[in-house]
Amino acid sequence: MRCLPFSSLLLAASAAAATPAPVSIGTARGLQALFVAEAGKVEALEKAGANPPGHYFHPLSMPGGPLTELFPADHVHHRGLFWAWRQVLVDGKPAANSWLMTGLKFRSMGVSRSHDGTRLEAVGRWRVDGDDVLEERLSARVTGTTMTLDLGLTPLVPGLSLGGSPDDKGYGGLSLRLVHSDRLRFEGGGRVVAPAVGPVAAGPDVRMTWDAGTPVPVVAVRMACTADGAPVTMWVLRREHSMQNCVWPGPQPVSLPMGRTVRLGLKLVVEP
Repeated sequence: MRCLPFSSLLLAASAAAATPAPVSIGTARGLQALFVAEAGKVEALEKAGANPPGHYFHPLSMPGGPLTELFPADHVHHRGLFWAWRQVLVDGKPAANSWLMTGLKFRSMGVSRSHDGTRLEAVGRWRVDGDDVLEERLSARVTGTTMTLDLGLTPLVPGLSLGGSPDDKGYGGLSLRLVHSDRLRFEGGGRVVAPAVGPVAAGPDVRMTWDAGTPVPVVAVRMACTADGAPVTMWVLRREHSMQNCVWPGPQPVSLPMGRTVRLGLKLVVEP
């Protein structure tokens, strides 16, 4: 995606500046996505001992209503369309948890939006123990009912690793909290996919539909992810109040070498 000029730069919150305002991209008759560069005070998160997150989209919505949920009571750390990891390690030692937002503070470095309101670029950093350890560079675009993301993760310190939940579930990476998630059905590779406790091989594209009679504004949502250009084919899928996740890297942490950017991609297609 072509870089956008930072003509409408939104600076990160600080002691002397307010929390950046959310930025909307999309079209009036298609998919709309509200980008939160940096969340302000969230009482539910404070009670859970979590820091405010940043760089997530909520709501994703169609003219008929919202598709995502934010900070639900059952999983207060879920936040619309987001990306996070249970394991953030430095030199092999646990340093933070970007999923639960503990041990880590997120700060927005700036957001720009295209003149037609369909694209944005954003930069943010993770801070652990007073040091910036990772930089996120995000490009997002909405065309009609399709949303694409390109996310670059660049380590700012040596010895940084990321991993999903260190258990049989193994979730981590690009995640989506849909409305009425306890009524979802899944298809991948032209077949029905049954949710399980751990990751399931569902192929590079998962189609999510709801039970008949569920009050949702669309027929289905399709989601596909990549890691450094390769399709992600393992998924954590839940027919319960939870999120859906294309698994990267899984429970075993992977190293992010200095001087290299890991690229995660997402394509989300809404069927009206």
